[in-house]
Amino acid sequence: MLSLSENDNIIKEGERHGVSPERTLELINLFRRTYRSDPGDFSMLLEVLE
Repeated sequence: MLSLSENDNIIKEGERHGVSPERTLELINLFRRTYRSDPGDFSMLLEVLE
């Protein structure tokens, strides 16, 4: 599971892309369910949208 600082970094990166923190957390959870692992960065989250 991601640490708080890792989550914060992904959320901050998402905000730079115009994505709300709530939506980023939803994407993190979707990523976990889809790939059964934690995303390493925001670009990995974008994979679940494709």
